Amino acid sequence: MSPAHAPTGGQVATRLRAATGAMRDSERRVVDVILGQPDVVADASVSEVAALARTATSTVVRACQTAGFSGFHELKLSLLTDLARRRPDPAGQTRELGAGSTPEEALRLVFRLSAETLDTAAATIDAPAFAELVARLAAARRVLVVGLGTSMSPAQDAAYRLQLLGLIVSAPTDSHGLEIQARQLDASDVCLLISHSGATRDSLQAAQVAKQAGAYVAVISSFARSPLTEVADAVLVAGGPKQGFRLEAMTSRLCHIALVDAIFVALALADPDRFSPFLDLASVVTAGRLV
Repeated sequence: MSPAHAPTGGQVATRLRAATGAMRDSERRVVDVILGQPDVVADASVSEVAALARTATSTVVRACQTAGFSGFHELKLSLLTDLARRRPDPAGQTRELGAGSTPEEALRLVFRLSAETLDTAAATIDAPAFAELVARLAAARRVLVVGLGTSMSPAQDAAYRLQLLGLIVSAPTDSHGLEIQARQLDASDVCLLISHSGATRDSLQAAQVAKQAGAYVAVISSFARSPLTEVADAVLVAGGPKQGFRLEAMTSRLCHIALVDAIFVALALADPDRFSPFLDLASVVTAGRLV
């Protein structure tokens, strides 16, 4: 069974999927086994998992470490916890949609995947990197937010929320505007990029230009390794399970919006004396526009 149809969610699955971009083919086979047969792996030895994946025990350990575990033992303990928390599916819901799927099935599946994704997303977020980004944003002269395609909506939301706190923020939506503003950054600025794949050409170019200009570059993405993460000073990984790129991108967008919300709240709490007056002004403006 492939990861796309794996019957398990949880922190182990989330961390493994986020790390697959940094793995060799032999390590991905290990991931396939863990995600496809979690109940078997939970009771297996490292040599038994290696045999199932047709690889060496050292490769099993390396795959676990690439996903952020100290080794196979720690992964097994986390897997047992995930399996204990796994919710039953009394309605017999499936993770697959096809041409014959009903609207009700599509509704049920998307909501289910969204809930699962948000439930496990925090497992892959680097807490020190998150704290550093909050500190950099608080000290920034200005912030350039970049997000294109399906990442445009969370990027625009991020820009709006940072503006509510009184930060000087821009979020151009065209490639020319992105590059021009990225070239105008310096070491006192932050470039925050949101990208599901981490491989969007215009976003990557903006990141490279911002980095060359001296700005602090932070990336919110669904994968730990990508062209964008190679450029970034900080990487925050939060993404959805593999359900085909369209559903995967949709559920990951929810994670990215939640992460933006967390940045907003952390900033507001970091310096209430500074940020509360701006939030009060925003409340006055909002109240004045209610019918």
